Amino acid sequence: VPGAPKKPIDAVVLGEELLLRPGGRVPVDGVVLSGLSSVDEAVITGEAAPVRKGPGDVVTAGTTNQTGVLTVRVEALPADSAAAQLTALVSDAQSAGGRREQLLEAFAKWYLVLLVSAAALVATVPMAWCEWSGGDGGGDLVGTANHTHVGEPGACATWLHRALAMVVVACPCALVVAMPITYACGVSSLARWGVLVKSSRQLELLAAVRTLAMDKTGTLTEGRFRFHRMVVGEAAGSTERVVKLAASVESLSSHPVAAAFLDFAQSLGAEPEAVEGFATIEGEGVSGSVGGVQVHVGSEVLARRVLATSAATAR
Repeated sequence: VPGAPKKPIDAVVLGEELLLRPGGRVPVDGVVLSGLSSVDEAVITGEAAPVRKGPGDVVTAGTTNQTGVLTVRVEALPADSAAAQLTALVSDAQSAGGRREQLLEAFAKWYLVLLVSAAALVATVPMAWCEWSGGDGGGDLVGTANHTHVGEPGACATWLHRALAMVVVACPCALVVAMPITYACGVSSLARWGVLVKSSRQLELLAAVRTLAMDKTGTLTEGRFRFHRMVVGEAAGSTERVVKLAASVESLSSHPVAAAFLDFAQSLGAEPEAVEGFATIEGEGVSGSVGGVQVHVGSEVLARRVLATSAATAR
């Protein structure tokens, strides 16, 4: 809308009225004050079908306004929006440890104390009978060609090296670090696929799942429309004629349903024709004239209104 001022999202305040143009992202959670449009909420709900929005309806940050202009009153700041809460949920899930991770950390805590204590004993106890270097080679034990015994010169350094080697070999760092990294990678990978995990505990439970029930479109599907079947009334004429007329009007629409119908029309070999007077009916559909025939394509609300108008004109 010409003349409408723009402002950064950080400057938006509660109760302020925003103007949402077609094709733009909804920046905040709010309530529609005026206008009609279709909003793509797939990023939040997983539903592929755009939702018709009008006065009194709620719009959510992160969704996409598709067809019409909406005036929205801000009900939640960006930091408190549903999209921000989903982002925080993913972050919390990555930082929250699962049951196995907590047990591993508790084990590592005491294991590390025992390991360091044992290494300290290995390094210090033999010092009571060994020498760092030099000496007359005497002692309680006699050295051989392949072993260094307590009483040999330089044995203290040898036992110190053994203690350090014990710490390096037996240190649980790899085991302790591997678990959090595995959880973080799992949560972030699922988030990229559109699956939100509340915490690492829920990620662990997936290993025990034997039956999974899905109730959302877009979870098991691709989230894109495909034309299933078409029923043509006797008064409408042949199927080929109806498909060509509808495809001509839909070729000028950006609606996801229009793209699916055009794919169906192309599979039948129907080529769109020139359209005159094309118009988008906000929240309902599109219309235009093809070869002198007025064509309306849209929702049931649009169909009922057009039929009622035609019946009234016929009288």
